[in-house]
Amino acid sequence: MQLTSRTASIVIAAASGFAFLGGRASSVYFIQENAKVNANAKEAEAATLPVDSVAKGILPAPVLPGGKEFPKAKYTGVHFSETISDYENLHLKDMVGAGEEEECFVNADGRKQCIIDRTQNFTLADFSNNADGGDEDEHLPAGQHLLIDIKNVDSAFLDSEMRLAQAMLDVVNESKLTLLSYHCHKLMPMGVTCVGVLLESHISFHTWPEAGVITLDLFTCGSGKLVPVVPIVDRLFAVPEAKLLANLKEGESLPVELEPSTRWTHKFRGFRKWNQWGNLGYLTSDLGDLVLESTEYDYKKEITFAQTPFQRIDIYDTIGRHMDHDAYLRSLKDDGSYEATHKEFYRPQRRVFLDGVLQSTRQGLEAYHEALVQPVMFAHEYPRRVAIIGGGEGATLREVLKHKSIDVVKMIEIDEMMVDVSRKHIPEWNDCSDFIGSDVIWCGDDKRAEMYYEDAIGWFKDNFGSDDDTFGEVDEEEEEDNENFEEEKPFDILIMDALDPQDEIPFASLLYSDPSFVRALYESLSDDGIMVLQLGGAPFHEDPADQFTMSARRTSLIKHLEDAGFESMHIYEDGNCGFMSAWTFLVVMKNSIHRENWYQTAAELDVEIHSRILRTHSGEPALQYFDAAVMSTYVHPHKVFETVYCRARPQPESCVAMEMMSQPKVENASLDKFEVRLSGAGEKSGRGIYAKVDVAKGTTIARREASRPVFIHPSSLWRIFDYMEMSSDINDVWKYVDGYGWQTDTLGPYTYHVDKSIMTFVNHGCKGDFNTDDMALAQSFNPDTVLNEQTATADDKPENRKPFDPFTDRHSAIQKDVALRDIKAGEEITCNYMYFTSEEDWFYEVETLKNMCNGVDVGLITKAETEFRMRKRYNQTASEVSEGCTTCDRNEL
Repeated sequence: MQLTSRTASIVIAAASGFAFLGGRASSVYFIQENAKVNANAKEAEAATLPVDSVAKGILPAPVLPGGKEFPKAKYTGVHFSETISDYENLHLKDMVGAGEEEECFVNADGRKQCIIDRTQNFTLADFSNNADGGDEDEHLPAGQHLLIDIKNVDSAFLDSEMRLAQAMLDVVNESKLTLLSYHCHKLMPMGVTCVGVLLESHISFHTWPEAGVITLDLFTCGSGKLVPVVPIVDRLFAVPEAKLLANLKEGESLPVELEPSTRWTHKFRGFRKWNQWGNLGYLTSDLGDLVLESTEYDYKKEITFAQTPFQRIDIYDTIGRHMDHDAYLRSLKDDGSYEATHKEFYRPQRRVFLDGVLQSTRQGLEAYHEALVQPVMFAHEYPRRVAIIGGGEGATLREVLKHKSIDVVKMIEIDEMMVDVSRKHIPEWNDCSDFIGSDVIWCGDDKRAEMYYEDAIGWFKDNFGSDDDTFGEVDEEEEEDNENFEEEKPFDILIMDALDPQDEIPFASLLYSDPSFVRALYESLSDDGIMVLQLGGAPFHEDPADQFTMSARRTSLIKHLEDAGFESMHIYEDGNCGFMSAWTFLVVMKNSIHRENWYQTAAELDVEIHSRILRTHSGEPALQYFDAAVMSTYVHPHKVFETVYCRARPQPESCVAMEMMSQPKVENASLDKFEVRLSGAGEKSGRGIYAKVDVAKGTTIARREASRPVFIHPSSLWRIFDYMEMSSDINDVWKYVDGYGWQTDTLGPYTYHVDKSIMTFVNHGCKGDFNTDDMALAQSFNPDTVLNEQTATADDKPENRKPFDPFTDRHSAIQKDVALRDIKAGEEITCNYMYFTSEEDWFYEVETLKNMCNGVDVGLITKAETEFRMRKRYNQTASEVSEGCTTCDRNEL
C-alpha cells in the first residue's frame, strides 16, 4: 500500500506529539519524585542545620574569615539547566562591593552566566599583603595535595548536601583558608559531589552513602602546612553510623572494625627549586617518602610533633605494607585469638623523625641500637666508663646500661626537649625497669647515668682538646672556673649516635669534618679505648667511591681518624635497622690489640655475653637481636665496602692485587712444578723449593695451595703458651708455628699462618736477591730500592697495617706470590722475609735475618730440629737440652 505525502506528514506529526507528551509526563514524574526525595532528606536534617538555611532552602554560604580582605578575583559561573539535578552554587558572601555589580546573561549555549569582577583598577601593590603575609611562595608553580579516604561513615550524612557543605565550610575556616565559591550536586538515587574554589586552590569530595565511603582532596599553594588539616577533616567528616550508635547500650562503644577509618596521603605537586621549600623542607625527606606520601598504609597517625630550639621532632604510627590492618584490629579484642594473645606483634610501626630524617623505628629498635652498641662493648676487655654523643631517644644509653661492668655513662645531648619528648612518647626506647640491678623506669635515672645537655663538640674540645682547639672564646671568669675544674677522666668507650654524615646541615659538617674535634675524641679515650660511629646508609654495589657522593664526609672523617692516630678501623652494616637501606657503622680502635677481641670466636663471644650482660625480671634475654652469630656477619666488611673503597682515586694499593687476580690471562705455576731440596741460600739454611720448569715473570706461584694455609687464631696461640711448659709436644707445636709460619695482625697482634704444602720451605733471598713477592707489592717492585736485611736501619721500621682497608680486612694476609722475573728450571724459589717482620720486633728480626744471611746464625727450624735430635738421642727434655747436657755431643749441639 502506498502513502501519500499528506498522509505521511500527518502520521509523523501525530507520533511526534505522542512522544512529546510521553516525555513531558516522564519528566514531570521524575522531577516530582526528585522533589519528594529532597524534601524527605531536608526534613531529616532540619534539626541539625541553622533555621534560616532550612527555611530558605539554601546551602550555607562561605564567609570570609575575620581579619582577611576580600580577594581580588573575577567570579564566573556557567550553569546547566536547573531541572536536571538538585544543586547549589554559592560564592563568597558580600562579594559584590560598593560600586560593583553582578552581571548575569544567557550565553550562546543558552545557559545562564554570571560575572563579578573585583580586579578593576588594581596594581601589583595590592598583592603585597596577601593572606599569608606576602609569602612569595604563593606565586610558585607548586603546591600541596591532600588526599583523604574515609570508610564506615554515616550513610545519612553522606547523602546530605547541606551537612556535607557545612562540614566543608568548617574545614576551610578552621584551616584558615579562603573559599571563594563552591558547587554541590545531589546525585540520584544517592550520593553528593561538591567542589569548592579556594583562593589558595580547591577542595572537593564525592560520597557513596550505600558503602559508607567519602573521598576528599584538598590542594593549596603557598607555604602553609597542609598535614595539620587531616585531624580537622577526620573530626568533621568521620561521622559514625547513627543506626549503630542508636543500638548501643549505655557504656558500650562501637566495635573497632565499625568505627570510621581514615586513610590519607600528602603529595607535593608542581615545580620548585631545591632552595624554595622554605619551612616545608622537612616534609620532602624521609618523613614524606616513608609516611606522608605513601598510599600503602591503612592506618597513619601523628603521635606528636615539637619544634625545639635545634630541630623539629615528628613521631608517627602506621599500619600497612608488612602488617594486615584487620590483624591489628583483631589484636585489640580479648577473644583468645592468636592476635589478641600476642598484641606485641601487631602494634603499629612507630617512627621518629628529626627535621624529616628518620632516626629510629619500633620494629628496628633492638636491631639498630644493639648493632651500634654491642659490637664495640664486646671488643673491649671490660669497659667501665662510656660516653655517648647524642642519643636523645635514650635507647643507646639503655644498651650500655645492660652491661655489668659499667661504672658511669655520660650522655652529652644538646637537645633536652628531645629527651623529654622521647621519655613521654617512646618510653620503650628508654625503659630500664626490666634489668635486674637497674630497676628504674627511665634509664636516665639509673645511678650510673649522667646527663649533660650541652653541645658535644664544645664539651669534648673543652675537656680534651688542645689549647688551640678551645671551643669559643674563653673569658677571665671561665679561666678562673678552669683552675678549679676537675679534669675529666678518659673513657673506655665512645659512642657517636648523632646526625648522619649525609645530612646537609652545618652541624653535621662540624661533627664529621672538624679535625680538631676528632683529635679531642681521640684524646678523650684511654690508651686502649674504642669508639663507634653510625655513618648513615650503606653504599650500593653500583655506587661510585664515597668521595664523589653525598657520603664524602664519610671519607674525610676516616682520613681525620687516621691522622688522629687510631690504629684499626672496622666497618660493618646491618640490614634490619628499620631504615630504607642497610645501615653503616664504624668501630675505631686506639690500640690494634683489640682486633683480637673483634675477631674472637663465636664460642668465646657467647661466653662473654652470658657473663657480662644483666639478667631481666621478665626472664627475657636483655639482648633481643645481637649474639655471636650476628657478630659473625659484622666481623668482615660487606663486599660492597670493598668494591666502593677500591673505586677511590687514587686507587688504594691493596686493591691492585684484586685487579690483577681478576685478569683472565694470569698464568699460574701449580704445586707439581716445584720440588724440595736442600737450600743453597746459605750454610745450614735447611730445605728449599726449586722450580722444575721455567716460570715466566708475572706467573702466580702455587696459587691454589697458597690460599689454604694452617690458620692459628690468637686464642689458640694463647692456649699453646699456657701449656708449653707442661708438654714438650706443645712446645714443638709452637716451634713449628713460629719457624714455618708468618705472623700478621689480621685478627690481632698474634695471628699466624703456615703454608701446609711444600711451599712452606721457600727460603729467604738474602741481600734483596729474591725472585718472588706478594702480588700487591710486586706491582711497585724496584730491585734498586728494595729494603733488605743488610741495608735496613732503625729508621726503616715499617708502619702498621693501614687502619682502614676493607680490601685487606676481607682477604686477610694470605700470600699470593708472583714471579718478579723469569725463573729458570732448577733455580731456587726465594722470597723476602722482610715482608713478614713486625713493627714490635723489627730490630730483633732484622738482626736475626742479617746473622743468618752472614752465616752467623741459623733459622728457628734448624735449631728446633737439632734440639729434637738431641732429645731423642739422649732422652732429655727440651729444657735440659737448652740448659746444657754433660753427655751430649757438643758439636751436635
